[in-house]
Amino acid sequence: MFRFFTESIHGRFALLLIASLLFCNLAAAFLLAREGTAFDAAIRMQRDMGRLVALVESIEESDRETGAAILSRSTTGYTRFSIDAGPVGSDGAPQINEVAHEIMQALPGHDIRVIPGNPLAAVHERGPTLMIISVRIGEGVRKGEWLNSLVYPLAPSTVWGQKWAFFVPLFASLATALLVGLRILQQMTKPLKRLAIASLAAGRGDHSVRLIETGPQEIREAAVAFNTMQRQISEFESDRRRLLASIGHDLRTPITCLRIRAEVMEDETQREPMIETLEEMSVMVEDILNFSRDTANAEARRVTDLMQMAGQICAERALDFAAGAPILLEVQPVSLRRAFSNLVDNALRYAGNAEVSLTRQGDCVTFTVRDAGPGIAEDRLDTVMEAFVRGEESRCRETGGLGLGLTIARDIVVNHGGRLSLRNRPEGGLSAEVSLPGTVLPAAGAAMSG
Repeated sequence: MFRFFTESIHGRFALLLIASLLFCNLAAAFLLAREGTAFDAAIRMQRDMGRLVALVESIEESDRETGAAILSRSTTGYTRFSIDAGPVGSDGAPQINEVAHEIMQALPGHDIRVIPGNPLAAVHERGPTLMIISVRIGEGVRKGEWLNSLVYPLAPSTVWGQKWAFFVPLFASLATALLVGLRILQQMTKPLKRLAIASLAAGRGDHSVRLIETGPQEIREAAVAFNTMQRQISEFESDRRRLLASIGHDLRTPITCLRIRAEVMEDETQREPMIETLEEMSVMVEDILNFSRDTANAEARRVTDLMQMAGQICAERALDFAAGAPILLEVQPVSLRRAFSNLVDNALRYAGNAEVSLTRQGDCVTFTVRDAGPGIAEDRLDTVMEAFVRGEESRCRETGGLGLGLTIARDIVVNHGGRLSLRNRPEGGLSAEVSLPGTVLPAAGAAMSG
């Protein structure tokens, strides 16, 4: 969960949105709650003062029993009235404030005491109060006694009930804004996902993928730039293939003519070396043509048993191979067989031996060819797979080759989304390892192509 909020755009946006909205809502809630509390207190005070004034007038006009009944009915859970011999919580010194002024205006000629209470301190035996208002009764049977009004704070459950009633809409708006924001962000980041998928396809050699050039300006510009790059690479690859194919085809005719002339030469000491050289040139031309065809390969993918394919390659070359359970993968079987064969043939050509293995770890299949030959210099391991770069510097066809075998194998593997890596073995020799990702299919009931 933590990685979601730190590594993905959605997570970072959600975190930023939550923090921003939460801060704004809490700030607004604090301000509104403070103002609301003061407003509620003022409303309560106005109501209680009105009840106090009416109660004083009723007691002055009633007998003791009627006054006691009125007093009992007027007492609530948050405002308690009582008649005492003196004012509650007063040292006898009157305190004049705004509340006292308002009561004096309603009850002229009455002695009034107002004491702001402390909700955290115990006053009298009735507990903490917000305010104590005492009015001396001036008429009637209770003349000279004091009517004390004790205003208590709201109960915690009531306070929290009011707060939750206020916070629920705020949190609902937070959740709504978060859902809407994430939905909008999801729509905005879809082009980035398409760009990532198209880039992976381009890395495998598929330059036919194009992005939709719609959306915000920045997304459109990125899509246009990517499509332009794909088009230019496709044109470059097409030109390269045409050039190689043209060179190969154009060389065939003069090589054939030279071979015919060489075969009719009377000097056998010159004829045989010339024919051998022309044969080598013919093979090189075929390699060039094969390379141009392989780079333009559009073979359909089929579910193929790679274990069977590796076994057939080894059997054709009289190599030992420890076959295991079928490994089914959707591949281009002809191309992949060519890549595997090139690696095995390279090992046989340079080292005279090859050890082939095929393993599976999860959804990754690894094809490995090991030999006991001289290996390759460490500084050339990264460049030896480039076109026309030979692992052995000789120009001899039997050992040096034209330098296209590894290039073709690498391109085919990359086109399958895999990786071809070369490394020198500590005990001597070279190891060529092909890693192919993909969902390995169950063997039962699957169509197979060897």
